[in-house]
Amino acid sequence: MRDFVFVAHEAPTDAGFSLNSLPEAGRLDLLCRFVNAALLTSHGVRGDTTAHVVIRGERDVTVRFVGDEVRGLNPDERSIAGVVRAALDERTYYEVEARAGVYVAEKTLAEVLEETDGETVVLHEEGEALAEPPDSPTFVLSDHLDFTDEDETAFEEARRVSLGPVALHADHATAVAQNRCDVGKTEYD
Repeated sequence: MRDFVFVAHEAPTDAGFSLNSLPEAGRLDLLCRFVNAALLTSHGVRGDTTAHVVIRGERDVTVRFVGDEVRGLNPDERSIAGVVRAALDERTYYEVEARAGVYVAEKTLAEVLEETDGETVVLHEEGEALAEPPDSPTFVLSDHLDFTDEDETAFEEARRVSLGPVALHADHATAVAQNRCDVGKTEYD
């Protein structure tokens, strides 16, 4: 099983945003591209992956996409943003299923990381080279902003790794990390 955790520092924590200008909605476009890269393949959904989007705010909100449960997830940013908006409209303190395979709750990054299994690996341009990914990784990425002190505290024991000498966008880093994990598999799902 693989987990990818994306920290969105400026995205809205409520459903009141327009689908017509995602970059202006706290760089929601980055969030949507991350979900696409984490879960979608050429003709399907990665059943072995869960994508968590932690949206920082007065009260953090996490939208969780479970690969083997999600249905009808289209690859375009606008459609994914619509799913996120619908999930945010359902948000409560306790986790609820907003639609098939998409869950929402008021959860912090630390709470999300406590619930994941496997080794937490922070993808960061200044980390050590990733020679081989762990068997059951939880990859943590940030949006266009650096991790905050609170973020750093949540994963202070985690290993920081880099995917190469060039800094990548979060969605590209996610795709590369997925590929690194795929290459080690002996059979394909």
